[in-house]
Amino acid sequence: MQQKRKVKKGEEATPTEKPTIAPSPGESSTIHPSTAIEDKPKEAEPSKEATDHKEPPKTEETTEKHKESSDVPPKTLERGHIYFFYRPKVGLESAEGIEDVQRLYLILAPEGSIKKRVIIIPKKMLPDINARDRFFAMVDLVTEKWDESVDEAIGETTYTTKTRGERHLAGARPCGEGAYAIVKHHDRHTHLAFVLEIPEEIGEVQEAFHIPQQGSYVLTVKNPQSPSFGFGGAKMATELPKELQEKFEGRRFNPVDPPEYLDHEGVELIIIGASEDVSVELGLPGEEIKEKVEAEKLTSDSLFKELHISKKEHPPKPVITGKWK
Repeated sequence: MQQKRKVKKGEEATPTEKPTIAPSPGESSTIHPSTAIEDKPKEAEPSKEATDHKEPPKTEETTEKHKESSDVPPKTLERGHIYFFYRPKVGLESAEGIEDVQRLYLILAPEGSIKKRVIIIPKKMLPDINARDRFFAMVDLVTEKWDESVDEAIGETTYTTKTRGERHLAGARPCGEGAYAIVKHHDRHTHLAFVLEIPEEIGEVQEAFHIPQQGSYVLTVKNPQSPSFGFGGAKMATELPKELQEKFEGRRFNPVDPPEYLDHEGVELIIIGASEDVSVELGLPGEEIKEKVEAEKLTSDSLFKELHISKKEHPPKPVITGKWK
């Protein structure tokens, strides 16, 4: 399906991240996502080349082994289906490698809800778990009318610009499907954990995007009232409902508890690689994700059926074989 629409500001270029804000003098450089960070005066924006490798502020999860309270077991806050898609760059009909990719999408479809959330990761890959990477992310679209929104989110489209005329974006390609859970971990922070059902074996596509067969990531939401990370023209967060905003208590970061933080377009996130074994990391909630995958026996056909997309516009080769398309 093809449609005409105006190009979003920053659509053609990979979003650029602005530098993070360091702690105030005398403050420890090791901070937890739920710890307030003092803001420094705004600095001049550096060049894209200088910001390409910038990362979010370091947290306890990435710098030292934090002390957990063993008497507070992990708790599942939400679960559902997770999908990964990538879109070739403007003007390309396929991708032969990550250098041909414009954007990586992560789609969450919560269980018991008709809503779907589209999250973009400007680095075009998940954080490397083994390297304990931490990347920015942003909620780009939240909809309960997916049939009407799928083209805007991941569909093929043609648009016109003043300088380059008509431009074409190919439909996004699926490259992973499985089950996920958002888990409150020992009452300190929240994790996004998933287990893939397809592809059955990780291929070159999944390896390029650092998408493991299973993985657990610390997921933190940024206070929208503090300075934006910046995504090269991406939409800014709208105001959160009062009850969600008050949970920050003046802090810059908070666990994603409740998951309704993810129901607001423009909300900015930090994703931190934690573990490649969801059972070891999360205990019973991790086992439940695996059981959900085993019980459902998801297939590529179920992906196209649930997301109401066509195989012609969204070639299934990457999610079935792990090969580029």
